[in-house]
Amino acid sequence: MDKKFVHNRRRRPQGQQYKPQGDPAALAKPVEELNLRENTLAALKAGGVKTAQDLARRREREMYKVQNIGKRDIFEIKKALEGLGLGFRKEEEAPRREENAARAEGAKPQREKSEKGAPSEKCVQKKKSAEGKKPFPERRENRPEGEKNAGRGGKKNADALNRELSRLYAGMTINEIIMGGKRRRPAFIPYPKEGIKQGDLIKFYRAGKWGYKDWKGNVIISPQYDEAFPFRGDRAGVEENGLIGYIDKKNNKVIECKYDCGTSFSEGLAAVSMGDKSGYIDENGEEVTGLIYDVATPFCEGKAVVRADERWGVLDRQTLKVLWR
Repeated sequence: MDKKFVHNRRRRPQGQQYKPQGDPAALAKPVEELNLRENTLAALKAGGVKTAQDLARRREREMYKVQNIGKRDIFEIKKALEGLGLGFRKEEEAPRREENAARAEGAKPQREKSEKGAPSEKCVQKKKSAEGKKPFPERRENRPEGEKNAGRGGKKNADALNRELSRLYAGMTINEIIMGGKRRRPAFIPYPKEGIKQGDLIKFYRAGKWGYKDWKGNVIISPQYDEAFPFRGDRAGVEENGLIGYIDKKNNKVIECKYDCGTSFSEGLAAVSMGDKSGYIDENGEEVTGLIYDVATPFCEGKAVVRADERWGVLDRQTLKVLWR
C-alpha cells in the first residue's frame, strides 16, 4: 500500500487514574470483610467491586450506576468506609465539563465558513411586462427545498395533502392502513393531568437548594433544603444533611430529619427507614407499625407491600395486619 494513502490516527490522551488516599492495608481490604449486608455484598461483587480501594475510587453519585445498589446500601457502605478512615471520592475532584469541552474544541481544526455568493442576475425573477403578462417561473434549482418537485401549488398542496391523509388515517396502525382501513381504532384521548389549584405549594430549585412557591409563583418557603418532595396533604418530605424529615406548609418541622430514607405520605402514612429496618409513621411522627420490616412500600388503595425475614406480604391499611405469602 502506498504510504501517502495511510492516515495516521491520533490517540486520545488518557487521564491518570485516580488514586485514593489512605492506609494501604485498609484500601486493600476485601469487600467481604466490610461487614455489609448479604444483598449489598452480592450487588458489589456482581458490579466488579472487590476491595475498599475500588469503592474509594468512586464518587457517591456513581454508586447508583451499580445494579441493585440504592440509597440505603450507599449509606451502609459509607459507614463501613468511615470505619477504615476512608471515604468516597470528592465531587470537586471531577473534571469540569467546560474544561473538557475547551480541550476538545482546541483539538478540532477551525474551519472557516465560506460565504455563498450572491445569486446571479439570471436567477432573478423577471418583472411583469407592460401587457400584463405573468412572469416566467423561477428555475427549479433556486426554489426553496420544501417546494422542489412539488408541482403546481408547491408547498401549499403538499401541506393540504398531509392534513387530509392525517385525518383519514388518524388512530390507525400501519397494518390497518395497508389492509385498506377496514378496522379503525377510536381516536386516542390523553388522560387529563390535574392542574395546579389555589393553595397548592410547588417545589423549586435555586442556588443548590430546594424551596416552595405558591400557585401564583410567590416564594413561601425559601430554598434551604438539600432535597424536597411534593406536598401530599399538609406534609412534605425534606432532606437535610442526608437525613429525611417532614414539614407543614408553614415550614414547621413536624417530624425531625432523622430517617435515612422516606416516602411521601399516602393515605395518612409514610414509609420510613432507619438503618436496615423500615416501618410506617403517621402525620404526627408516631410509629404505627414500628421499624420491623426489611422493605416497606407506600400505601395504594388501602394496601402496601412489605418484606420481613425473606417473606413478602400485603399490609392492610385499616387493620395494619400482614397477609403473608
